[in-house]
Amino acid sequence: MIALERKTIDDLRGRLQGTILLPGDPGYNEARSLWNGMVDRRPALIARCTNVTDVIAAVNFGREQNLVIAIKGGGHNVTGNAMCGDGIVIDVIVERAWRFRSPRSYTLLPHMGVAVARVQEDATAFAGRDSAHAININGVWTAEDADRANHTAWVRDFFDAVMPYATGRASTRI
Repeated sequence: MIALERKTIDDLRGRLQGTILLPGDPGYNEARSLWNGMVDRRPALIARCTNVTDVIAAVNFGREQNLVIAIKGGGHNVTGNAMCGDGIVIDVIVERAWRFRSPRSYTLLPHMGVAVARVQEDATAFAGRDSAHAININGVWTAEDADRANHTAWVRDFFDAVMPYATGRASTRI
């Protein structure tokens, strides 16, 4: 396991709005888990980024420290490319996703490609088959819930947060 100096890690913490998880920290094991449970890698640190500036700082940190860099969007890649051992994992979705307004709200980040990418772009009503992932942001509440404005705000804030990483295609239904 790579040992990073505390001062170096604290410097990165000072540059991020998001959080950093280190081995042994509460939530570290959950954050390094992937959809493919056979992949068991232990990064030196996980940067949970909340914006583009955080991502840039985390990438620069990885370069400065000569670390392997992995980007975790949803952790659904079957080969485990979203996780690395002894490097830095830049988690670009999780920090915002945990701010749900309702216990019924959820986000899906399925991996696209393979069979989906083989369908011609104009074969169905939905384009974007060349995208690596699709993100579904779902704000769910009941008719009795008086806090509808906050639920809608969460969906819109999350949508705005992921748009810098988007291919330019979007569908909004609120």
